[in-house]
Amino acid sequence: VTNATDNVILTASTNPGPSTLSGTLSKAAIAGIATFNDITLDKMANNYKITAAFSGLTSAISNFFNVTQAPATKLVWTNGSPDVVTNTCLGYRISSQDMFSNLANVVADTAVTLSGGSTFYSDAACSAATNSFTILSGQNKTEAFFKAASSGSLTFVAAATGLTSGSYGVAVTAPVDQIQLAGGYLHTCSLVNGRVKCWGY
Repeated sequence: VTNATDNVILTASTNPGPSTLSGTLSKAAIAGIATFNDITLDKMANNYKITAAFSGLTSAISNFFNVTQAPATKLVWTNGSPDVVTNTCLGYRISSQDMFSNLANVVADTAVTLSGGSTFYSDAACSAATNSFTILSGQNKTEAFFKAASSGSLTFVAAATGLTSGSYGVAVTAPVDQIQLAGGYLHTCSLVNGRVKCWGY
C-alpha cells in the first residue's frame, strides 16, 4: 500500500529469551514504508520472531533469527554462598557479562584480580593462595576459592582492565560448638549456613 501513512507497530511474537523488545516500536509509514533503526532485544536466544502490525492489513512476521552476546563489559559474581563459616573452603565463580547481563566471552586472556577477602585460593582444598585469576580467551568465567580465619562482613571485589568491577557481600560466622536451649522440652534444631535454627515448643 504505497500511500499508507498509519503507524506500524512491532512486537516480539516469538520470544524465547524471554527478552525485552526496546527502541521505537511504533512508527508512521511514509509512502507505505516504515523504517525502524533502533530496535534491540536484550537476552541471548535462538529463534526469535518479530511481528509488524498495521491497521486494516494482515500482520507481517519475520523469519526466525538469533540474538548473540554483545561484547563483555563487566564482571559479576555468579555463583557462591553469601554465608560462610570460618575455616571452610568454598568455591566462587566470577563471570564476564555484556551490558544486558548475558554471559559474554572475552576476546583475549583477561587477568582478574580479587580483593576484599583475607585470601583467595586456586584449589578446592584452599591450599594454593592467590588473588590473581584468568578468564581465558573465548571463555566467560573463572573459579576461585575462599576460606576465612575469622568472622565478620566482607565485600569481595573482582577487577579487570577494560571491564566494570563486580562486588559481592559475604557474612562470615564462627561454627557453633554448643547449643543451649532455655524452656520447653521438644525442639528440633538444624545448622543452616553456619546459623542454628530451632523450632518446636
